[in-house]
Order: sequence, then C-alpha cells, then structure tokens
Amino acid sequence: MHQLIAPSAQFAVGLSDPSEWQVTRGEAADPAQIMGAFSDTPNPFGNYTAAWTSNDTLTLTGTEVSRVKTFRLTESGLEIRYYSKVPVSTLIPIAIDPWQRFQTGWASQVRASLSPQSWTWGLAGGTRLEVRTAAPFSAQGITVSFPFLSQAEKPNLDYPAGYFYPFPLSVMEIHATGDFTILLSLP
Repeated sequence: MHQLIAPSAQFAVGLSDPSEWQVTRGEAADPAQIMGAFSDTPNPFGNYTAAWTSNDTLTLTGTEVSRVKTFRLTESGLEIRYYSKVPVSTLIPIAIDPWQRFQTGWASQVRASLSPQSWTWGLAGGTRLEVRTAAPFSAQGITVSFPFLSQAEKPNLDYPAGYFYPFPLSVMEIHATGDFTILLSLP
C-alpha cells in the first residue's frame, strides 16, 4: 500500500501567521493548511452534496458555489472533472510514502518532472505520481529548498513557495477559468 496524497497537517501545524487564524473554524482555523487534494480556494471547506451515478462516478455538487466535481476510477488511475462557470484554483498536496523520508539518502532519491501538461513526483526506482491536466498549473516540491539549507537565512530573499512546505510535501496548484480534467496515475 502507498500513500500518494497528504494534508499538510500530517507533517506540521501552526506554520502560518497566527493573526490570520480563526479558531472558531475548527480544522479550518489555519488558512494556510492544505487539508487534502482538491481543496478549492478561496473556500476549501465549502459544502457539497454527494451522489453516485450509474457509471460508478462520485459526483460532488457545490451547495455554496456553482461547481461540480466528478471522481471516477479508470484502469490507469483516477479521473477528476471540474465543471465550473467561475474561475477556480485547486490544490493537490503530494507526499509519496512519506514514512520513507526517515531513511538514509531519501532526499537524494526524490525526482520531479515538469512538462506543460503534467507534474510527476516520487522516488527514483520507487513509487511516483503523475498528475496530468490541460488547465494552467504551478507545481513545486520541497526539493527547491535544498540549495538554501546550507546557507545562512536571508530575510530579504524571496524564497520559492516550496521552501515553506512541510517536509516532505509537494504541491500542485491548478488555476482554471472553466471546465477541466485532471488525471492521476502511477507511471
């Protein structure tokens, strides 16, 4: 069994500016937490109504936003379709078998591959996750922080977003203005 997706809270909590917290919101108190895949901004805790369709597809219909998400297992992985009339950003926090990070040499085995329509993340010779979409996206892994770890902190340096992700998390953010599809597979 492999873990592919993880909430940021699995590795660290309370990393964001405490002045932005809303403690009455429970798990949603810290706005910087990524609570799982397909957490849509600006409302990652929006309500959805779930239904199974005749073709074994899980359909989530937004009750607060005009958005529908469908999830369907395929022979090669998982297909997610978004139907939205408004712009949407969604996050996919990737953590391939995170318990392996404690093994000697783990960091040197991490491999990332970025193309215009996909992001692949995982371990050399091990499990990797490929995320494909035609929608615009950005992706960063924790590996962007490696060159900075041996240097003194520079308070005025604009560190890349991946520098601030809890180890060993990597995040893909999809920014779309309408309908789009995401395919998750193990290459």
